[in-house]
Amino acid sequence: MIGELEMFGRSDWQMSLGERAALEGVVAQMKPDLSIEIGTAEGGSLRRIAAHSAEVHSVDLTHELVVDCPDNAELHSGDSAQVLPGLLTGFAADGRNVDFVLVDGDHSTEGVRADLAALLESPAVGQTLILLHDSFDADVRSGIEAARPADHSKVLGFDLDFVPGRLGKLGAFADRLLGGFALVIVDAVAAADGVEEVELGFWTLNPSPVLFHDAHETIRRGAERVGRERGDRAVSRAGLAGLRRLPGRIAAIADALRFPDGGTDSERHWQRAVLNNVVNEYIASLQPTRRTAAEISGETHARKPWREYSSLMYPDFDLCAPPEGSRRFDVVICEQVLEHVDDPWAAAANLRALCEPGGHVIVSTPFLVKVHELPLFGMGDYWRFTPRGLRTLLERAGLEVERVESWGNRQCVRGNFNRWSAYRPWHSLRNEPDFPLQVWAFARNAPAG
Repeated sequence: MIGELEMFGRSDWQMSLGERAALEGVVAQMKPDLSIEIGTAEGGSLRRIAAHSAEVHSVDLTHELVVDCPDNAELHSGDSAQVLPGLLTGFAADGRNVDFVLVDGDHSTEGVRADLAALLESPAVGQTLILLHDSFDADVRSGIEAARPADHSKVLGFDLDFVPGRLGKLGAFADRLLGGFALVIVDAVAAADGVEEVELGFWTLNPSPVLFHDAHETIRRGAERVGRERGDRAVSRAGLAGLRRLPGRIAAIADALRFPDGGTDSERHWQRAVLNNVVNEYIASLQPTRRTAAEISGETHARKPWREYSSLMYPDFDLCAPPEGSRRFDVVICEQVLEHVDDPWAAAANLRALCEPGGHVIVSTPFLVKVHELPLFGMGDYWRFTPRGLRTLLERAGLEVERVESWGNRQCVRGNFNRWSAYRPWHSLRNEPDFPLQVWAFARNAPAG
């Protein structure tokens, strides 16, 4: 019977049955040489980790509740904020790698952030699988996000909902989101070798019949809550036919939460987060107080301290027609425009014509984004340029290209399927060169003579 299995029969293990099975499955397959547990409690998780590990170190404020500590486990009493860094330093000094870590200790936002940050920064955590328990808890979730594991150079995979939690049902658990595992896969060697990010999916679990609603009830109540908040009576009063449609609705809601709409403010867009920083740094290096500037793509850079600034708003300003007059500028900025012109070769030539000899041209354009025509403004969507293609376009216009760069990753490509996703702390800024969302170039108009 199920109760005869140790991982299900223990009463000193403060995890749901599904979470126990997930932890058991991970450590049983890994068979770690060296494991760390943060948060011992009564020792339920410790015993199962020790059953599959050669050596375990468990950290908690106190171990008074632990009975029959496994022979291959060492208990470290004290605040993990003080104990963990020293433990990791010792392993690193001995040239040892920590293979597996369970983080289930301090559940405050800062406590979780500090524990995860210490792990990611340690040389002893080089090829490591990290599970973080109670990832559905608001404070724990905030702490994980604050550590920004997806942006760490050693991290190949990160799933905030590797094992989802669930909605509490009774007493102190009522209407609280609890449980769940987040997963962080660390492999410094593979990351340094340019191995692509590990893609991780989502798992579902059957809830406890005592403390939690079952999965169907959780979905229904979540949908009703969303319906009330949005005034959507069709959802909140849905019958059986409506319930059959709820998984799709919930998936759409989850997608909107994971990839929130950035609206028309391009400064908030995830796909432009890296681009905006690079362009701002480049402009700062040009000493803008000494430069005249013309921007052909709105007024994003109007507030920078230019000596003089002009906005040549496309499409009112026809970038494909020869510029009228002889006015030239020290810096010409053309962002997110070239994909909308019907003659990019003429447009590139006119960028040079607008630029003073020895001046600078800044160009950016999207690549792996959806078709986005703006018929109300007379703007079609004609072109996409790879980094090589953008360099060729500008060089054939007679410009001297200093740098061509790009940024993007598969997660961000997906995030822009349904909306221009706003950047959030859980979004990765890792660059996958084969999946560029933005391509940009910095060029110069050759000095006269």
